[in-house]
Amino acid sequence: MKVVNFLTMPFDSSISRPLPERFTSPNLKIPIDNYFIKYISSSLNHFNMQEFLLAIHRDLTTSNPSPSQEQMKTALKPYQQWIGDLKQKGMLTDMPRRWDTDGRFVTRDNTVHKGPYAEKKESIGGLFLIKANDYDEAVEAARQCPIIPFGAIVEVRMAMPTI
Repeated sequence: MKVVNFLTMPFDSSISRPLPERFTSPNLKIPIDNYFIKYISSSLNHFNMQEFLLAIHRDLTTSNPSPSQEQMKTALKPYQQWIGDLKQKGMLTDMPRRWDTDGRFVTRDNTVHKGPYAEKKESIGGLFLIKANDYDEAVEAARQCPIIPFGAIVEVRMAMPTI
């Protein structure tokens, strides 16, 4: 097993996080093995990932919603597996939460209306954040949503960097 001084290891300057105080000793030695290299590589990769919003739109308001309640029951286990896979890959930033179906929207004249957009039948049925390297990876993750075959739409949006 190789041992190197942590402070002399190659450093990616695009990651500008300060080291915790316990890692700033010039005498700190860390044993390097294949597991450590794999762990550090995957950890650094997560620093470079972007956040993406996945918004699942589906019909929640009409008398004949799509997906139906029966289709949603069928998709429940695959949906849970999909979320579990995103979590296992380190892409899920937080567990999805359930949202109400009422909602409110405000129009240009500052009028508040109850319910989802009146002109559209699709409402937000799911909303959560994932991390991905780029749009392609985020879209590929969204394509795996098991509710899509039943009529849901998954919208993918990348978080803009803060200025």
